[in-house]
Amino acid sequence: MSDLKERYARHGVSNVELKDRLTGVLNELLEPMRQRRAQYEGNVAQVRDALEHGTRRARAIARETMERAHDALDLDYLRRYR
Repeated sequence: MSDLKERYARHGVSNVELKDRLTGVLNELLEPMRQRRAQYEGNVAQVRDALEHGTRRARAIARETMERAHDALDLDYLRRYR
């Protein structure tokens, strides 16, 4: 059991101490994300390229999915009569 857990079980821990501990843990968790955000803020072209690539990929997948749904639901029946 951690020191904090032992002290809490024995006689309690102050809210200030718990909040300070939580703040430290959250900041430690968020720091790598903050660093990556700062890196991308400095390279807007790379972000734009990644978004464009992802958009093209998503559109292709969506187009294929819609074609499959139309085929499954026989929604393209008008093509037979053209």
